[in-house]
Amino acid sequence: MIFQVQAMVEKIGAAMLLLYAVAPQAQPVYSVNMVKNIDGRSRSALPLTPEFEPVGDTLFFTASSVDDATFRSVGQELWKTNGELEFTERVAVMNGPRMLTAAGNKLYFLNYTTENGEELWTSDGSEQGTFMVKDLVPGPDDADITSMVAVGSAFYFIANADPDFPVSLYVTDGTDPGTTQILAGDPAMPLRNVSSLTLYKSELYFAAFTPSTGTVIWHTDGTTAGTVPASDVTFPQELVPSGDLLFFRASNTLFATDGTLENTIDLGLLSPSLLTNVNGILFFRGNANGLGNELYASRGTLETTGLVKDILP
Repeated sequence: MIFQVQAMVEKIGAAMLLLYAVAPQAQPVYSVNMVKNIDGRSRSALPLTPEFEPVGDTLFFTASSVDDATFRSVGQELWKTNGELEFTERVAVMNGPRMLTAAGNKLYFLNYTTENGEELWTSDGSEQGTFMVKDLVPGPDDADITSMVAVGSAFYFIANADPDFPVSLYVTDGTDPGTTQILAGDPAMPLRNVSSLTLYKSELYFAAFTPSTGTVIWHTDGTTAGTVPASDVTFPQELVPSGDLLFFRASNTLFATDGTLENTIDLGLLSPSLLTNVNGILFFRGNANGLGNELYASRGTLETTGLVKDILP
């Protein structure tokens, strides 16, 4: 079954949350069926805020089941389904998997063990294919992974695992030897204080610090040679692709860039915030010319950047 409106949480009675699937039938009739009573009894299997992540035709999700021997809850674990009862099953015994993220035909997520702390794991949907990618901080301490994003089959994440280069960027192919820090500069060294991971033009853009550049926008293809600054504007925030440009704000000013230093445009001192793309137009809250906070829009030029309407004159 290919998912359409497949993943839903339904409240039964006072407490039980179950996984349901909606299968398209002859229009306009739909069939709604419970996929599986995971807990086996009238209790909540899915948390109030479950995580769902599709990988191909498989839906991965977190749920709590019961140990058959002790009848005690085993806590949140990793499950998968294709929408059918016989293909809804626990992937592996886990301890609170979270931040489920697809990359190609793999699932990445964070999982905790007493031996390794919370580290990055991956799964292909089988128990044998579910394992820790790399123990970035050897021993029981956590890697402090805070953000993850897939760019094609490559998987990038921010971790605070290197005391010499705090909050740095990593890339992985799902294997221990294929998990490395992103390096930049000459001599090449890890970037620091990485934030705002953003997909733009099929590459990863982000804010990061080096002693020679300060905190600016960078982009990377996963290699040292392909990791270069995209702007020289310092302290960028809210990286938002819109149309053919990447917008961001810095020092109460709105900027737009095509990913090159020479084509980064200052669009004005507008105190921008809440940058939002709608069909190639950037909308944002601005404050200029004594009008207070109002709705502004931009298409990436000075001529197309301005107040939408003075809603409260």
